[in-house]
Amino acid sequence: MHTILKSWEQEYARLKQQGLPAVASRRRFLHGVAGLAGMVVLNPSGLQASAPAKSPPTPAVDNKASSVDTLNEEPWLTFVQVHAHLFPVTADKTWPGGKSPGAQQLNATGYLAQALERPDVGKAEKAFMLNGVKWLNDFAVKQRKQPFAKLSSQDKEWVLRQIEQSKAGERWLSSIMDYLLEALLADPVYGGNPQGIGWKWLQHTPGFPRPPVNKMYYKLS
Repeated sequence: MHTILKSWEQEYARLKQQGLPAVASRRRFLHGVAGLAGMVVLNPSGLQASAPAKSPPTPAVDNKASSVDTLNEEPWLTFVQVHAHLFPVTADKTWPGGKSPGAQQLNATGYLAQALERPDVGKAEKAFMLNGVKWLNDFAVKQRKQPFAKLSSQDKEWVLRQIEQSKAGERWLSSIMDYLLEALLADPVYGGNPQGIGWKWLQHTPGFPRPPVNKMYYKLS
């Protein structure tokens, strides 16, 4: 195993001792806020979609939590590129414009940034997600001479496949996907899925009434 990945594994083990939660806890959150228990999304290219469906009125959204003004700065620049690679815009004749929404349209990186600031996200989890960007870029520079954001699509795929072979890398990518799916499926009040674009693409009708800003789940405890 590469030296950088070994260091990542050691840090991962240390953070687990400090309370890094299991990936399953994020999936329980996903099912809860999206109201989609039993629904599994495996690959965006395999989703069935059609013309946008109508949805209930959208409550006010916490604008501070809905976007990030510094997505062209690290670590968010790398997250933008990882999200775009894992959940790209794809051809979809049934969706307006002929292309499905990708991570950018879902505000996946903005959602992740505000999610990591929630009071129920521990320091260990936040550190693991943010430090993962450093390790990813260190590995990309070592192996491909450039940071992840500047790599070709082919090289990005190769780098992600390499880090996936470590437990820490697999855990990081799994967490990335969980947060990304939350951005796709959770109520727009949480910062992703703007104007319910993910719901419309999936033809999902959300539960009603929808949560207002002052009654988001982490404000109720």
